[in-house]
Amino acid sequence: MKSIHSLGPFKVDSNGLISPASPALLPRFCVTWRRRLVQARMQQSHPEDTATGTLELQTQVGRVPSTGRRLEAGQERERALELLRHLPRLLPQGWSVRVAADHSVQVQAQASLVLPISAIGLVTQISLFLLSLNPYLDVLDDGGIGPATGPGVGSVFAPPFAAALAGMAKT
Repeated sequence: MKSIHSLGPFKVDSNGLISPASPALLPRFCVTWRRRLVQARMQQSHPEDTATGTLELQTQVGRVPSTGRRLEAGQERERALELLRHLPRLLPQGWSVRVAADHSVQVQAQASLVLPISAIGLVTQISLFLLSLNPYLDVLDDGGIGPATGPGVGSVFAPPFAAALAGMAKT
């Protein structure tokens, strides 16, 4: 690939196709999907292999309900844990789910890439993951494992100045 220039962590060739500039610089992207932050990381499969890569995707889909908030939360928690016991069998091949120590629930996936790739091709791969994730988010939401809510949550998904802009719109 004849590199015309670098664009952040990318090499851009004469056809506008992109690939990681080096194995040490892993391009990362973040998007918000259904009030959840989705992180995507692009890398070469092997440092010597510049023709193939992977796109790793991860999102915190929600949190197991806490029993410390409400009396009926114990039933919600049991329902959520039962759902999580069965979820791995339902996920597509190459996807995984894990519960972190803080009871957050994360879904991870990988997709193969042919490098270099166009920006449209990269956005397409991310979009396919997001669309494939939708039915699982529906099931998790119904099972009580939805996106976090409450004070301060919006700051994770929106720029800090969004609240200031919202306040200015009211005046």
